[in-house]
Amino acid sequence: MKHVVGLLSVVLLLAGCAASGPTEDPPTPEETRLAVYQRHAGEAQDSVVFPRVDGWSELLREYIAVRTVNDEYFLLTLELACSEEFRVGPDISIAIEQQTHNTLHRFDRVRIGDRTCRIQEIRPLDAAAIHAAMT
Repeated sequence: MKHVVGLLSVVLLLAGCAASGPTEDPPTPEETRLAVYQRHAGEAQDSVVFPRVDGWSELLREYIAVRTVNDEYFLLTLELACSEEFRVGPDISIAIEQQTHNTLHRFDRVRIGDRTCRIQEIRPLDAAAIHAAMT
């Protein structure tokens, strides 16, 4: 009986070790930065007042953050398939192709370099909260 209990304990211990599996890698700085932006983004909106881009920042994959001349910030989600086709860098320009002057709509387009991608989602950003979280 002792052998059965001992064998059962070993089997349960090994099963527990196998179930826990390998540990996940810690998030990269880029993943952490994107998580902060997403945490401080408001609800998705179909359209926003958007006079002109004054600056922008590349995030991971299909995400970019843009600042308007009115010092408002937005998290834009682009078509994933489209955004994977280009690499964003500091020497590449960005332009927003709007259907309506001073208003950005979901499904307007972002031109980055020579590529154009449709906007899937627009979320306002709390820039002060992002800055506080990143410092």
